[in-house]
Amino acid sequence: MCFQMGHSEGCLCDNNGREQTKGDRTMLTVEQLDAMPEGTIFATGIAQDVPEGLFLANTGKELRWVAVRGRIHDWTIYAHHSYHDIEWIRNHGDKVCGDTHIKKCVPCTDEAFALYRF
Repeated sequence: MCFQMGHSEGCLCDNNGREQTKGDRTMLTVEQLDAMPEGTIFATGIAQDVPEGLFLANTGKELRWVAVRGRIHDWTIYAHHSYHDIEWIRNHGDKVCGDTHIKKCVPCTDEAFALYRF
């Protein structure tokens, strides 16, 4: 869920509630990151731990991921078992490091991707 605007899961909006899209995919922009307070969870979702999904350990289990605005003009995604809540995952989850998996969770512009903290 977009915690800033109260929209559906995985939503990424500008300050006026308009989605940023490239084709039919919502895109995270640098402007959106600039507008977020540090520590903001701005997107979350569920994916399978498989190579085609959100690949961490290839367990086949369901993972919850959270995208978080960092403290030094950056952002990252953490993931763990889906039975944990989003705050637990933000504080204790594993960082998602594969470019493909990052962009699958949070489609973003090249400029926003350059600010991802690996």
